[in-house]
Amino acid sequence: MLRQSNGASAKAHVTHRCIHTVHWTSEAHIKRNAHLLCCMNAVTASCTCVTCLLLHTCQQARCYTFSGKPASEQWSSVPELGAADVDWFHMDSFLKLTPTAEAQGRKAMCIKAIKQNICDHTLTSLRSQVPLPGGVECQNQQNVLPRATVQAINLWGHDKCVSLPLTSCPGNCSGHGVCIDSCFPEDPNRAPWCECHKGFSGHECLEVDTSLCLNNCSDRGNCIRGFCHCKPPFFGLDCSRSQHVAARPDVLPNRSRPVVYMYELPHSLSTRLPLDDDVPDEVSIYSSYLHFLSIFLGDWATRTEDPWAANLFYIPAFTYSYTSNSGDPSPYVQRVMQHIRTSYPFFNRTHGKDHFMWLVGDNGACDLSLEASNIIKISHFGYHADVRIQGPSQMGRNAADPVHGCFNPARDIVAAPYNDLGQADAQNTYAEIVASKGAAPNREKLFFFAGGVRPENTHYSGGVRQAIAEMLKQTFNVDKLDGQYDDVVFIHGSTDNYRELYNTTKFCLAPHGSGFGIRLSIAMVHGCIPVIIQDHVYQPYESIVPYDEMSVRIAKSEIPDLLPILRGISEEEQSSMRLKMAQYYKAFIWERSHEGEAYNYTIEALFKRVHAMWGELY
Repeated sequence: MLRQSNGASAKAHVTHRCIHTVHWTSEAHIKRNAHLLCCMNAVTASCTCVTCLLLHTCQQARCYTFSGKPASEQWSSVPELGAADVDWFHMDSFLKLTPTAEAQGRKAMCIKAIKQNICDHTLTSLRSQVPLPGGVECQNQQNVLPRATVQAINLWGHDKCVSLPLTSCPGNCSGHGVCIDSCFPEDPNRAPWCECHKGFSGHECLEVDTSLCLNNCSDRGNCIRGFCHCKPPFFGLDCSRSQHVAARPDVLPNRSRPVVYMYELPHSLSTRLPLDDDVPDEVSIYSSYLHFLSIFLGDWATRTEDPWAANLFYIPAFTYSYTSNSGDPSPYVQRVMQHIRTSYPFFNRTHGKDHFMWLVGDNGACDLSLEASNIIKISHFGYHADVRIQGPSQMGRNAADPVHGCFNPARDIVAAPYNDLGQADAQNTYAEIVASKGAAPNREKLFFFAGGVRPENTHYSGGVRQAIAEMLKQTFNVDKLDGQYDDVVFIHGSTDNYRELYNTTKFCLAPHGSGFGIRLSIAMVHGCIPVIIQDHVYQPYESIVPYDEMSVRIAKSEIPDLLPILRGISEEEQSSMRLKMAQYYKAFIWERSHEGEAYNYTIEALFKRVHAMWGELY
C-alpha cells in the first residue's frame, strides 16, 4: 500500500519538516525516514534544509542558497525570478553542490535509488512509467551500485512542476501555502495556483479548515490549524474536559467494565500536522484511529476524567501523522513513552500492560522498538511468528519475536481498518441475505480477486497472490492471467466493476499486501464469503469474531487445492456462513451513521486484554 501524495506542496513544507527534524530526531531516524522527509516531498528547497536531511534516499535534489546570509536566514520562501544574490544547485548524496541554471533549479524533482533483485527488468519497467534523467544507467553487479536502479521520482508524476515565489500566486497564498506552476503539460495556459498548508483552504489559502479539529472542538473553542483553543474552563484535544481530579492512590479500579482514562499529551506530541509535512491524514484506510478517537471522546460511559479509577489508559499518539504508512514510528513513540513515564504515576504500576496505543501503518507494530513492547498495541496487521520455528522475518526488526514482535495475540489487538467501499449499502445487502435465509442465487461466480500481484516481489502478500496467479495459469492453461475463466475472476490491477464483482461472487480472496490488507473488510460488507490466505496473521477481533463459522481459511501451501476446496463447500454451508456474517459484518464498519460497531468491538477487545492481565495471562 504505497501512499502517494495528492500534489502538495513545495519548499515551505520541506523546510518545516527539516527544522522539526533537527530538534527531535536522530541521524539514524532521518536515514530510515528520508523517503518521507525528502522524496515524498520532492520539491525545490533551501540547500540548508536538504543538507540536514542527509539525502539518504534522495540521491539528488535541487536547491538554492542566498549569498551572504547565515544558515539561520536561509529558511525563506522560494526566491523571486531573477533575484540577485541567489545561487541554484543540484546536490548529490555526498552533499556535493553542483551549480545549475535557475530554470532547472526550480523544477521539483529528486532522484531516488531503488534496490531490486533484477536490474534490467526494473529498468525496463521504469522506462515504461517515467523517463529516466539523461545519463542514468542501470548498474550491473560489478559496478558501484550492484543490483540497483535509479528512478525519477516526482510528487506530481513528471519532471514539470516549478516552485514559484508567493508573489506569483493569488494573494501571495495569504502566507499559508506554496505557489506551484507547470504541473500539467496538457494545460500550458493554466495560471500558477496555491497549494495550501494544512489547516487552510481556498483559492488564496485564506479560509480556515476546521476538519482537522476533533469534534469541532465540541463547540467550546476555536479551531486554528488543527488545534483547539478551548474556552475556560474547558481543555483537552476537543475541549471536552473540564475537571482535574486530585490524587487518590488508594482507589481500586473497576473490575466489571472498561473504564478508560485518556492522557492529554502536550501539543508537541499530539498534533496531527507537524506542521507542513505533506502527509495527508485523510487517507481513509489509515483513519480508523481517528474514528475511534472521535467516538471515544464523547463516550462518557467508558471514558473517565479520573485516572485513579481507570483500568485502562489510552495513549492518543498520532503515529500516522508523524510517520505516514511506512515510516518507523519508534523515535516518535519513544518520546511519547518518555513523557508518559515521567509525567504520570500510572505506567510504572503495571509496566504499561494496561496502556494502549494505535499503530495504523502498513506493518502495524512490526517496526516498533522494544521500549513500548509491554503496552497493548492496536493495529491492522496481526503478524505473529516465532523465529525459533519460522526463522527470521522480513516484516520488521523484532517481527519474529513471539512476545515482543509485530503482534502478541495474548496482549495486542487487530482492529478493522477503515473501509468506505460498500458500507452504505451493507444493511440492505444483509437484509436480503437474512430474508433469503442465506441463499444467494445471484452469486454465480465462484471466486474473485482484483488487485496488485507484483510477481517480481515474492515478499508482497507473503507470496500468496503470486502463487494463486501461477496456479490459475496452469489450471486454465493461459500465459497471461487477467479476466474471467469459467466461474473464476482474477484481475491483475483495478476494474470498474469492482463492487459488482463482490456482489455477484460466492468467495472473495482476502490476502494481505506489503502489510495489512483491506479486502477482508470489503468482502464482509458485500456479503462475499472471505477466503483468508494469510499465514501467521491474525484477523480483526479474532478473540470475538467466529471466523471458523463465516470464512474459509487456507494455508499458502494449500493453494494448489484452492478451487476444489471452494467447490466442495455446499450451498447449505455457504448459506450458514452468510447468516453468520450477517451477525458480525458491523464489526468492520466504523461509521455510526451506517450502524458500524467497530468501535464497540475494539473496546470489548481491550477489556478482554486487561481482564487477561489481571489473570497474569501475559
